[in-house]
Amino acid sequence: MVNERRSIRLGRVRIAALLLALIQIGAAYRAVAFPPAAAPVSLSAPLEFVAAGAWALLFGGLALRPQAGRTFVGVLIAFALYHTAR
Repeated sequence: MVNERRSIRLGRVRIAALLLALIQIGAAYRAVAFPPAAAPVSLSAPLEFVAAGAWALLFGGLALRPQAGRTFVGVLIAFALYHTAR
């Protein structure tokens, strides 16, 4: 019973990590495809592309890890702080 709950929770973590990775891939595309005036952000377009790509790789890597629960929470907090500071 406990293992079943844990596997469901880890499945939700994987889904959330994959969704965040896809969102960051979209942000990287936006940084490259649109002129800066069309989509104003606080970072320059190349830096926005690099940052979004790094977050996408990090979330994608977490989605592939078998035991990513606690690490995901830490990365999610760092991601929230990054976006708040940006």
